[in-house]
Amino acid sequence: MKPVSEEAFYIHLNIYLDCMSEFIHNRCFGATWSAIALIQADVDYDSFEEENLEDDENFIDDYLVSMYQWVSNKNGLIEYLNEQYEYWEESDPEEIGSFWIGTTEKCHYKSYEEFKNDLDSDMVLKILQNAWEASSRSETEFLERQFINDFPFPKGTKYFCPYENMEVVSQG
Repeated sequence: MKPVSEEAFYIHLNIYLDCMSEFIHNRCFGATWSAIALIQADVDYDSFEEENLEDDENFIDDYLVSMYQWVSNKNGLIEYLNEQYEYWEESDPEEIGSFWIGTTEKCHYKSYEEFKNDLDSDMVLKILQNAWEASSRSETEFLERQFINDFPFPKGTKYFCPYENMEVVSQG
């Protein structure tokens, strides 16, 4: 099983991220959102450097599939995040980019340990799996509220739903 196009996995992750950003701190933590955002940036075909592939390689078979296989299990995900953290830490140690780690007011975390403690790796892995499976069927299978469909609030929870522009009660 592989995506139907170079962009399909990226598009499905983007739909998740858009919905997740509406519910950060209510339904997911910033670290979980950041992990998905980091992976999404690395699977963006439009910003991928074609010269990274040999003449007989293609983006889906030789990059995207191996990237997904790497990050789609807990050990691989943590290894990936460790590598990304080291890269970002070297770039700007005062404010570590997509991890929101640092000493500025924009930062949610003071250390990588805080970030990792806030990370819901099970949620990240489920999102990756769902997006991968959907991208193998279509580029546009997901709805704008896919995240809340897949990870609903507990039954009976009242929350503001930006898609309906009103407070709703979760059906669980």
